[in-house]
Amino acid sequence: MKVLPLLVLALLPATALAQSAPDLDQATGVYKHDFANGDVSGDHYKSEDVFELVKLSPKTAYFRIHSEFYNGHVCNIWGVADLMPDALTYFGPLNFDKQPCVLKFTADAKGLHVNDVGDACRAENCGERGGFGSGEEVSFPFAARRAIRYMPRLVASSEYKSAVTEHAAHAIGTPAPASN
Repeated sequence: MKVLPLLVLALLPATALAQSAPDLDQATGVYKHDFANGDVSGDHYKSEDVFELVKLSPKTAYFRIHSEFYNGHVCNIWGVADLMPDALTYFGPLNFDKQPCVLKFTADAKGLHVNDVGDACRAENCGERGGFGSGEEVSFPFAARRAIRYMPRLVASSEYKSAVTEHAAHAIGTPAPASN
């Protein structure tokens, strides 16, 4: 009976079926999200999440994430990710607990998903209330993507330079060396 397996597949969420490694040409750009934020003292302020993705080659891309959270907590991370069969994957250094920082970027029709595998990247790159996500929700919708109009400044940034240096210092699929 082939009806039951088809019924089970039809009941699964669309994102469970449709996530795959992103098309770097389609995903490259800057994604920004402005929102109202606040802190425990009752102050309110404007925050902005920023994600930059720049195709470096058919199989690599530079990324930078700056995310803001309640009470002034932030997450900041950047690197060069490798296009693997299932995801665009960043292999960062080991965290304080000697767990490898691995971020997986996948895409569906709506946008990019970020999965901090084992929550290991959060430990050294985020404040207490911050995090990168589990990959289940769209982190960066394609509707928010814009062309990067500041490429000379981006390529000259310390983040870009350190990401390229880090990526060149280790084999694909292995943790990056600890930064000094």
